[in-house]
Amino acid sequence: MMKKMKSIILTASAVFLLSACGEGNTDEEVTGSSVNNGNNENLDVNEANNHEEDNENNANEHNVNENNQANQNENNNEDQEANEEAVETLSSVSLYFSDDQLLESYRVIVEEEVTLDEDGAMDAFDLWLEGPPADDLYLLVPEDVSVQSISFDHGTATISFSPEINDANLGTSGELMLTEHIAMMFEQFGYHETAILIDGEVTDYFLGHMDLQDPVQAGNPEDYDIYE
Repeated sequence: MMKKMKSIILTASAVFLLSACGEGNTDEEVTGSSVNNGNNENLDVNEANNHEEDNENNANEHNVNENNQANQNENNNEDQEANEEAVETLSSVSLYFSDDQLLESYRVIVEEEVTLDEDGAMDAFDLWLEGPPADDLYLLVPEDVSVQSISFDHGTATISFSPEINDANLGTSGELMLTEHIAMMFEQFGYHETAILIDGEVTDYFLGHMDLQDPVQAGNPEDYDIYE
């Protein structure tokens, strides 16, 4: 009887101990699960914060880029305005024509403002090619002649005429007068030497007589009477 009671007591004790251990494991598992849940929540919060910071950084970077672009555009506009203001102008243009006998040259002043650059010179020659304002003055190039290009470089103006200029029939004195007129047109733009090309090429003998391998020298505009 006593042995049986001891066996029952031992069995009950073992069951109790096993039960106690089981409850302890359950508490630890619950605690571990809670910790894991807490860590996951912290990770989610950190991830959200990082995402929000990234958005803020992207927004700031976008604003910086917009500001830089705006500043660059403003600087470009200021530079363009400064360049436009830096270009000087002529308030009037002097055009040169001969009399109808090719004996005298006259200076005709046209109240037309042009810039002191290649574009302004092209405008001046366009006015010149339109012809003189009076019937007793004479343009020494054929009507269908055009100016192909004008450039300024190292104190020399270069002009290229279309091949139709070869159709001019002027004689030696008329050819000399024509080259003087062209050089005097550039003198008012600050260039005292003019290289004359035909169709972009240097010609050995202009209209069959004049050697134009060297630039033509401009004279003094005061030596030409102003046509009234």
